Amino acid sequence: MNSIGRFIRCLVGTALAIAVVGGCSTGDPGVDPTDTGTSEEPAGNGSGTDPGDESSDGAVLELVESAVTVTEDSTGPMASYAVVVSNPSVDIALYTKLEIQLLDGGGDPVVDLDADREVVNRDAHLIMPGQTQVISNLTYIESDAVETIDVVLHGTKWAAADDRRFLPLTVDGVSAQADGDGAVVTFTVDSPYGEKLPTVSTYAIFRDSSGTLLGGSAPIDADPLSYVPGANDAVIEVSTGVPPEWDPGSTEVFVDPFVG
Repeated sequence: MNSIGRFIRCLVGTALAIAVVGGCSTGDPGVDPTDTGTSEEPAGNGSGTDPGDESSDGAVLELVESAVTVTEDSTGPMASYAVVVSNPSVDIALYTKLEIQLLDGGGDPVVDLDADREVVNRDAHLIMPGQTQVISNLTYIESDAVETIDVVLHGTKWAAADDRRFLPLTVDGVSAQADGDGAVVTFTVDSPYGEKLPTVSTYAIFRDSSGTLLGGSAPIDADPLSYVPGANDAVIEVSTGVPPEWDPGSTEVFVDPFVG
């Protein structure tokens, strides 16, 4: 991928944010056009009380795994990263904010060039009781000095487990294969919602043959970007930058709908 390819990737990411979120301000360097945000009215089923600031059992989300792998293409260095978050509560976790930094060996942040910032803000929209959710990305970076990833979780809202506005999407039939230094991952997603979900992030996470987490795909690499009721055939196509140690048979897919 050359510099033109990187421009197209950034342009697609910005267009996606406009189409899905409803707008972004490219004139404000504090606004990340890849952020999904939670200020817009979510789409979901039914009605109920507003989500609370604390879970009924006092549990909080736990960071289970995080990893970053530095790769590169003809444009420059890239970082494939993934964050796995667990919900140990009996309640549903909603709208969690994640502050993510890629750090060099000295603990200094490295700029994410696609987001044009050191601290990238991401959202985990829905984590069912006892389940995990993933945030991942594949992005160009300022230098190849990245060694670790730092993640801060905050702002979680909570809903009762029987709140029918918040239902999980089911992923099945995951099949992955390498495509040069890229990847093609096919799968199906079953949506229990009665209407199309316009805002869904879909991620593939990459592991090696021992199960060690390496990183993950960018949400803009998924097709479709939204899901209709019932069964949906889907694919994640990563053109470049997949960690070379990736074992296709260890690939997992997560979908994260913004519902309410």
